Amino acid sequence: MSILFYTQHVLGMGHLFRSLAVAQALGPETVHLITGGAEAPAALPPHVRHLPLPPLMMDADFSQLHLGDGSEHDPARREELVAARFMERTTRLRHAFADLAPDLLLVELYPFGRKRFGQEIQPLLEDARNAGVPVVCSLRDILVEKKDQDAYERRVLEMLHRHFSGLLVHSDPTLFPLDATFERAADIAIPLAYSGYVAPDPVPEAARHAWRASAGLSPEESLVLASIGGGAVGLDLMRCILEASYVLRTTRPHRLLAFAGPFMAEAEFRTLQQLAAGAPWMTLERFTPHFQEWLAVADCSVSLAGYNTVMGVLAQGTPALVLPFDQNREQRLRATALAGRGLLELLHPAELEPAHLAARLDACLHGRQHVHTRAAPREAPIDLNGAAASARILRGWRQSWRC
Repeated sequence: MSILFYTQHVLGMGHLFRSLAVAQALGPETVHLITGGAEAPAALPPHVRHLPLPPLMMDADFSQLHLGDGSEHDPARREELVAARFMERTTRLRHAFADLAPDLLLVELYPFGRKRFGQEIQPLLEDARNAGVPVVCSLRDILVEKKDQDAYERRVLEMLHRHFSGLLVHSDPTLFPLDATFERAADIAIPLAYSGYVAPDPVPEAARHAWRASAGLSPEESLVLASIGGGAVGLDLMRCILEASYVLRTTRPHRLLAFAGPFMAEAEFRTLQQLAAGAPWMTLERFTPHFQEWLAVADCSVSLAGYNTVMGVLAQGTPALVLPFDQNREQRLRATALAGRGLLELLHPAELEPAHLAARLDACLHGRQHVHTRAAPREAPIDLNGAAASARILRGWRQSWRC
């Protein structure tokens, strides 16, 4: 089975890395992964072939698209440049579909989101329909709120029923069923399946010991891991974490390992570097391919509350403080539900004050055993096997559609 998989990240890296995890689980099937956002440091397995489109990204309040390549352009020409880029991307998408002749087209999020990208996705869907190629929507657990929810849901249903053969929801319905944020879920007439949450594998105990040793941590030191996803948002949180570390260091020996994200503006990253200068217990970097290993050995994680980071916290069993990004309801709904089950702790924007955050970090660390003596993470009370289940469901659907 050859799969063409379209995914578009517009601000952070969550959509990309969740899609990549699903693509990886589909091996050894060939997956042609089309990405439309800014370049991100993602390693690809051998069976995944990357087809990057010229990038498009959104600003932090999701109000405007920009070219996403770091280039400076006259703001008055923004719409003209974005329109030209959409035309180029549409041509590339259609050529890729024609050249690759996939057995299955997998589209991440659309038509539940990415409305602005419909101008390039809909021609691709028409090509798939004309070629008799089934299309599946790969969907996150929680949908963002809309000004006119009824009109939005009617539009989504019409598009689903016209172009899609299946809907795959990356959620555990015991935590978030689709109808929690899509009221007309019962009206969906195509096959719908829940995969469970897409999460990384737990890091084995032996590997956790090795990573702790590689960090040179003494028995008295705790490791605090700080992260803000792609880094396009979250500067205030990361700055506060660094400042709180100075406060915490006076009473609790610890090491701070902080990742500011590949999409953080260079000027913002430099301000963080200046803040961390002269603090030998702090390590500040943009990105690591070994984030899960560091998460597994951390005594406390403090981060934004994105889907991927939260699922990593659950998979590795790491005590965590998370701050939801409140541009829409998605992160807060999920984080609040998980906090209600005692699986993590919420931070609130009013708590972004160094002394207060230091106290929260101290409480998170208090009484915790260090990872070198901590038991392996217990099985999470929600389904975290979403990548493997997605591959199994997609193969089953494709086989049934052949019959």
